[in-house]
Amino acid sequence: MSEKVTGKLIKKQREKVEKLMSVFGTDYNDWLYEQHENYLKQNNDRALEELLKMREKFSQEQTSLDEQNSEEQPQANNKIPVEG
Repeated sequence: MSEKVTGKLIKKQREKVEKLMSVFGTDYNDWLYEQHENYLKQNNDRALEELLKMREKFSQEQTSLDEQNSEEQPQANNKIPVEG
């Protein structure tokens, strides 16, 4: 695509598409709604997979940090200092 997509270009294209659709008796808004529905259906599983991967990665990183922190913490002795 050589042209930068602008609002003006989109408007011109939409007008052409609406004219063509009117020849076939198709409503532009109905068609657009269907396109949105199809996109959501096609990409919902993929998005869920990506979110699950992110959660797993976060969980692993958190576990690693927790392990590092527990190794760095000095072991507490059971003696309680008493002032006197």
